[in-house]
Amino acid sequence: MKRNIFLSIVALAALAGGVAVALFWLGQNTSENVRPEFALADTQGEIRHVDEWDGKLLLLNFWATWCAPCRKEIPLLIEAQKKYGSAGLQIVGLAVDEPEPVREYAAKLGINYPLLVDAMNVVKVQDALQGGAGLPVSVLIDRQGRVQERFIGEMNQDELEALLAPHLP
Repeated sequence: MKRNIFLSIVALAALAGGVAVALFWLGQNTSENVRPEFALADTQGEIRHVDEWDGKLLLLNFWATWCAPCRKEIPLLIEAQKKYGSAGLQIVGLAVDEPEPVREYAAKLGINYPLLVDAMNVVKVQDALQGGAGLPVSVLIDRQGRVQERFIGEMNQDELEALLAPHLP
C-alpha cells in the first residue's frame, strides 16, 4: 500500500514537471510570437521579402483602398514613417486589393512606405499573424522578429503613439 502511494506521488510529480516544462517551452516558442516569412509583390510588381526589413521595428498594416477606416488612418502612418523612420521604424502596407487602385491611391496621398499587393496572399499573411478577419489591422514586430502587438481596427494618433513608444528610443 505504501509502495503504491509512493509510486503515485512520484508519477504525479513527474507528470506535473513534464507539463510545466512543456507549457514553458510552448509559451516561449509558439509560432504566433515569430514573424512569418513571406514575399509579396509591391505596386510595381517587384517581389519584396519581409527579411528585407530585419533589424527594424516593423509595423505591418493590412488595408484596402475600398476600406474607409483604412483610408482614414493612412495619413497617421505617413506621419509616423516621417517622424520615426530615422529611429528604425519601417511601416509596410499590405493591401488586400489590386495593384492599380493601390498605385493610384498611394500617388494621391504620397504614401512614403512600401506597399505590397496581393489580395489572396496578404490575407494568408494576416491569418498567419493572427490578425483577425477584418480591416484595418496593424501588427508590430520588434527588431528581433517577434510579434509584440496586434491592433485590430482603425487607430487614432494616441493609439499609434502608445503602440510605438515602448519600442522606440
